[in-house]
Amino acid sequence: MKLHNQKGFTLTELMVSMTLMLISLAAFYSVFVVQTRSLKAQDYRLEAQQYARAVLDLMIREIRSTGYFPGSECATPGHTLGIVAADEETLQIVYDADGDNACTSANENITYAYDFTNKDVTRAADGGAAEVLTDGNATAFQFVYYPRQNTAVVPPPFCVTAGYPSGCSGDLAANLANIQRVEIRLTVESKILYPGAASQLIATLSSSVNLRNRS
Repeated sequence: MKLHNQKGFTLTELMVSMTLMLISLAAFYSVFVVQTRSLKAQDYRLEAQQYARAVLDLMIREIRSTGYFPGSECATPGHTLGIVAADEETLQIVYDADGDNACTSANENITYAYDFTNKDVTRAADGGAAEVLTDGNATAFQFVYYPRQNTAVVPPPFCVTAGYPSGCSGDLAANLANIQRVEIRLTVESKILYPGAASQLIATLSSSVNLRNRS
């Protein structure tokens, strides 16, 4: 039996259809890759932020206790209302956690510092060895010190050195007794290198601590 009017695709039509399909698949794949990388980047940045937040939270809890003396102030080490030493990258504080009128018990004499060479924030307790709080991924760390705020306008910070930080006023070393608020600024890198990136993603966080025991 002879068939008439048979319908079908020519080779040219098949080739065109396959080409269009491949173009569509390539476009969908590109969008998928971009979205996947974007989600990964957000995950890495969030991981860095959470890491920095954990370090800051530890510091805030202890620095907030600066100058806590329920009885008499401890005489050793020498201090100014709980602050032994303060500069841009180092802060040493004392407080009397157990109320024995001394600062010799565990975790009553704390020093936070920045190790620029190893990119680490460290904590030393009671004159002991420094404990590393970061993982070689702290790219910047800074303390900024402010006097009491008596008006609606935030006062400028004290100057660590002449003109630094920007807009500062008053010499820090001469104003240890007047420090009422400490701002901590920390920048960390993600621990994992983002695929296709030249370096790790970074996260910068800052927190302020009101020294309530120095009121």
